[in-house]
Amino acid sequence: MPVKATLKYHVPGLGELKSDLYENSSKAYNLLKENGHIDRLKSIDQLGVIRNVYEGAHHSRWEYVMLQLGVLHRLNTTDFDLGFKPSKGTGLSSNVSIGNNKPTYFEIIQMWILLLNMGHLPGTFSSEKALIKCIKEDSKLQKNCLR
Repeated sequence: MPVKATLKYHVPGLGELKSDLYENSSKAYNLLKENGHIDRLKSIDQLGVIRNVYEGAHHSRWEYVMLQLGVLHRLNTTDFDLGFKPSKGTGLSSNVSIGNNKPTYFEIIQMWILLLNMGHLPGTFSSEKALIKCIKEDSKLQKNCLR
């Protein structure tokens, strides 16, 4: 499976995180990038109100995405350059078919990581919890959300 793109991102305390993207996950990343979603993730405060409690604690949603992609990268059976042994038995190199497209499980997990982090509001879970509470308490909002 040829690498189509390599993402690198430095996180203080962890160092450089790296993830090779393949054909399908690279397409997903490019679509998100072209539409401004990657830049938006870089500005969303992942820690929400925790940042108010722990001075200096700040991580963007993009850093969280890169952490997930970086951990997955280290599970890749072809990642010998970091000194890791092949992760036999994970099933990440197996193939599945979706129509005529045949992404590997590895690519599917990469796409999940990218896509499942897109819908967060600034402040992430605390903001989303407050929004849900407002919707539950306001019948007009409930009707508008259920349309």
